[in-house]
Amino acid sequence: MSDENRTASTAKMEMYEHYCVEPSCRAWGSFGYDRGRGVTDWWCSEHVPRDENGERKMSY
Repeated sequence: MSDENRTASTAKMEMYEHYCVEPSCRAWGSFGYDRGRGVTDWWCSEHVPRDENGERKMSY
């Protein structure tokens, strides 16, 4: 497919900052979970919810 018929974007690209939802943690939240209605929780690798085997949970 060709994208030649589209115009170039003129809007400035913005960086969204997602920090860990744990209180007092200022680490980057790279693991996100969408709770719906536009609300997303973000966790750092240290605080991401894990099961009893230490694996990351797929559903929070």
